[in-house]
Amino acid sequence: MEEQDQFKHVPRIEYLTVKNYRALHDLQLKNITPLMVFLGPNGSGKSTIFDVFAFLSECFSAGLRKAWDKRGRFKELRSREADGTIEFELKYREKPGNPIITYHLSIDEGNKGPYVAEEWLQWRRKTRGKPFRFLDFKEGAE
Repeated sequence: MEEQDQFKHVPRIEYLTVKNYRALHDLQLKNITPLMVFLGPNGSGKSTIFDVFAFLSECFSAGLRKAWDKRGRFKELRSREADGTIEFELKYREKPGNPIITYHLSIDEGNKGPYVAEEWLQWRRKTRGKPFRFLDFKEGAE
């Protein structure tokens, strides 16, 4: 019984926004459920949705530069004919009834390669009120 209870409270992503990442010029997935199906023609971004999570995981484990270089740098990563940063934002809950936690990451490229243009993490302590940011970086500075 304990094992079943443990899996009832797995953190879940409920919302995902991706901008300028490969085929995903401006994607918003709301009300994400444990089972979702993605349909569309070849090249429409179905596999890219899964690569978003692989890319973010590699950024956290191996570093931005390695994840970046593995995918062919900015020219290959940024959506065609797009300007600006590559952006990811996801909202998740640790367990049902807990406040939503929002993570945002914007990546750009400079003369020395990729860098984190903006990164923040926030949550609302109660059901109302202004969200609290406990991680807030812009171009590497807090």
